[in-house]
Amino acid sequence: MTKKARQEMLDLLTDFHEKVVYPAMETLVKDNGENIKEELGAKIDAIDLRLTKIIDHHSEKLDDHDRRLGRLEEAVSLAG
Repeated sequence: MTKKARQEMLDLLTDFHEKVVYPAMETLVKDNGENIKEELGAKIDAIDLRLTKIIDHHSEKLDDHDRRLGRLEEAVSLAG
């Protein structure tokens, strides 16, 4: 095979990759990225909801403890 023939084959392969393979890969990557984003978005929303519930629960418990401590401090100061 001559250098010219090799160069022509290389040019054909390069053109094929640039015009067919790379755009197809780009489309696949974009589509997969969008699918992953949608799936992760739903999971992230579920985790966020769980965390919000947990934080709210602990906030309520801390408020309850704070009120109890306030009553205890008041009782101690009245007794002392």
